[in-house]
This record gives sequence, structure tokens and C-alpha cells, in this order.
Amino acid sequence: MRGPDGWFVDEDIARIPLPKIPKGESILEVDQIITRRIGLEWMYILGDFGVAVSGSHAKITAPVKVLDFGDWTGMGLPFYAGNVDYRFNVEGGSSLAIQVTQFRNPLLSATLDGRFAGRIAYAPYLLNLGKLSTGRHELVITAFGNRANAFGPVHNCDEHYLWFGPDSWRTKGYSWSYEYRLRPMGILTAPRLLRG
Repeated sequence: MRGPDGWFVDEDIARIPLPKIPKGESILEVDQIITRRIGLEWMYILGDFGVAVSGSHAKITAPVKVLDFGDWTGMGLPFYAGNVDYRFNVEGGSSLAIQVTQFRNPLLSATLDGRFAGRIAYAPYLLNLGKLSTGRHELVITAFGNRANAFGPVHNCDEHYLWFGPDSWRTKGYSWSYEYRLRPMGILTAPRLLRG
């Protein structure tokens, strides 16, 4: 295995190139010294692919190229922490606003015909786009990702856990689950276009 090749999210998480992984089942072996002071940290396989999660099992699938509105964790991106662009066309000729009331991201932003149009973060989750000229316009809504399903305690099944700190990853008994406990992500329902 070759040495580090840059980093992922944080400079302390080195990227190590892997050889091409063939289709089918593969085993990745890692030699790591574990002591009372050195624990095993998460490891990530990065690349252009999807992931299907079923209970406590996950498998690599074909890359996800198109998403519908809804929870993207069930659409092949269960551990994805990046941003997602939703692109669609709208017809101009009048004043237009967009309302996105159901999303599970820290922030949405929008561009109209490649120009920044604004952000959506607080109720009533409405963004006024102004009067659009007649014709078709491209509206892009960017859902900003977060690291809840990539770095979070995805096996903590205590739904009443209110504070996330080191003990969130050290659950046991009824608070531990081998099955993945993922948080919904993405724009969950189609945005509403409001014409004025």
C-alpha cells in the first residue's frame, strides 16, 4: 500500500490510495496497534460510488447520478457528507418565489441562471426570486451536507440522547445497535413555486 495522498475533511485523516477494487467481495486488511491510549478510528472508502444499507450490512453500488426529492440516505448516499445540487427549470414571465419547508440540511442556497439568488435556513423557508423574464430559467438549490452520518454515532439507538460527545460512540446495552441508525438528509419534499 502506498503512503498518504492528501487528506479527507481534516489534515489528520490521511488519504491512502487503494488499488482498483474488483467487482464482487473484497477484504481490506489493516494492521493497527491498539493500546489503552491508542484506539481504532473510523476508516472511509472514498470514491464515486453509491452505498446500499440494509440493517447492519452495507455494500458498494453503482454511482448515484440522479436524486429525487426525499431522504438521500435511502437513495445510495447513506454516509454522504457533502453538498448536493438539485437542478430544475422554471418558466419566467412573472414574479416567483420558492418555498422549501421539508429539508434536513443545515442550509440551502439557490442560484438562478448561474447567479446567487439567496439562502433558505429559517421559517417560513421562503426565497423571493423576483420577476423573471419570459422563458426558461435554470434554478439550482444546493443542500449543504453535514457530517451526522459520516462521523456521527450511527450505532447509537437511544432516540432521547440530546447531547453528542465522546460517550455517544461508547454506547452499550439498549443504546447500541449493530444496525445503522442514520439521520434523514436532503430536501425531503418537492419545493413549492409561488407565482406573484
